[in-house]
Amino acid sequence: SQRLQALKRRKHMKKTVVFLTTPTSATASMWRIITTIAEGEYDCVRYTDSFYVNNNLEDLKKSSPPEEDAVILFNVPTHFNKNIDVTKYKFICNIRDPRDLVCNQYHWFFQHPAASMSAEELERQREAVRQKGINQYALEKDNTAVVKSVIDVYNKANPEDRLLATYALLCLEFDLYLEKVASFLGVRLTPEMRAKLEIERTETLSLNINRKWIGAQWSGSDTSPGRFANELSNETVAVLNEKYKEVLNFMYLSDDPTVCITYSA
Repeated sequence: SQRLQALKRRKHMKKTVVFLTTPTSATASMWRIITTIAEGEYDCVRYTDSFYVNNNLEDLKKSSPPEEDAVILFNVPTHFNKNIDVTKYKFICNIRDPRDLVCNQYHWFFQHPAASMSAEELERQREAVRQKGINQYALEKDNTAVVKSVIDVYNKANPEDRLLATYALLCLEFDLYLEKVASFLGVRLTPEMRAKLEIERTETLSLNINRKWIGAQWSGSDTSPGRFANELSNETVAVLNEKYKEVLNFMYLSDDPTVCITYSA
């Protein structure tokens, strides 16, 4: 089988790669890219899914992902086990500009189902948020914890075992994004892989040919950084710049030089 052949090709066990990401409209696209490149070399596991399905997210905080030969999706960074020795893993980290993230969350709130409440309760909450508007929503919502959870793990990981591969890089430098991920995974990026992944290029999304892209099912997703500047007032942006100053400075200094300007105030 392909699985057996892949195992035979492995000269020695590899550290598990954790795709640790803030929740964004591009997470699924990034996961498809990572798994397409990693397939055959790693077991690809949507690690957090079973915790969602069984409604036991709290158990995530005590769980330990497999340490070898897997690529896992971990999209609840606030629930990453703080007692884990991160040096046993490798990490592909995605951090979304928190100013853009809150805009994304505002639009999604009006569309995504919520299993924890009735349709009537959900509509009442939506109407309350609608009345407040996006600026008030952005001022009240705080994404510091979710973003800093990724940064904390990134800072603790061995420098050679971490890759910051962000939403901004995916949108603005797609080919570079692919190359960085492939190099980090130790996989040769073949022409076949590139051809298969071409549909994930954000420039093609306006053609509506990628039915797996979250925007094909839910409006309010976006395909480039900087939406906050168009959707929020200058006053709100100034408050968010101060609230997320530490995060934005980290991103400006740590993300790829080709996209770091997107985190400027």
